[in-house]
Amino acid sequence: MIMQKKEGASKSFLSDLNSITTPPFAGKITKPDLLLEEGKIKNVARDLSIIFTPGHDQSEISIHDLKSKVIFSGDHILPKITPFIPTVDEKSNLLDDFIISLEKIEKIKHETIAPGHGEVITEPHKRIKQMVLHHKRRSEKILDILGTKELTGWEVTNFLFPRKLDSLNLRLAFQETLAHLKYLENKKVIRHNIAKFNTWEVFKEA
Repeated sequence: MIMQKKEGASKSFLSDLNSITTPPFAGKITKPDLLLEEGKIKNVARDLSIIFTPGHDQSEISIHDLKSKVIFSGDHILPKITPFIPTVDEKSNLLDDFIISLEKIEKIKHETIAPGHGEVITEPHKRIKQMVLHHKRRSEKILDILGTKELTGWEVTNFLFPRKLDSLNLRLAFQETLAHLKYLENKKVIRHNIAKFNTWEVFKEA
């Protein structure tokens, strides 16, 4: 709530935040039965490896079946949509984590991706390139929106998603916009000008 307020969110949006509930299909957070480390899984009959792939979630993992050359990607790589990239706090940079995770999967020899939702991906390397390109183009669009202007994160969100969204999707759009802004800030392409009402602007070297 504090972060959204700092980024210039409207009063109506802030008041709606308390009424937004997580959809049933998203599941619930539960205590894991087993914690897995990155690398080969021991004491199983198959040659399976855990790949740490944060981005959509801070603890996201994928599983690589070396024999069948299949990667079970969970929500990390999906066939038709790109997963939502949240902004956990002001220091988070999960979009950068997500792209690094995609590049990690891209380097692994595999022929198929079995996602957590949707159909099996039979051209995995092509799909990974599409997802990287999607975020590249969105970042470029944000830079076009900023241009020579100084805008709050809320203002950038409304330029980026001009159509009317319900409360839940507007919250997701706002968080993902902030994820892109943090990503670009860390790349030193834009800067967050806290002194000027927490606005964002294209970085200009002196």
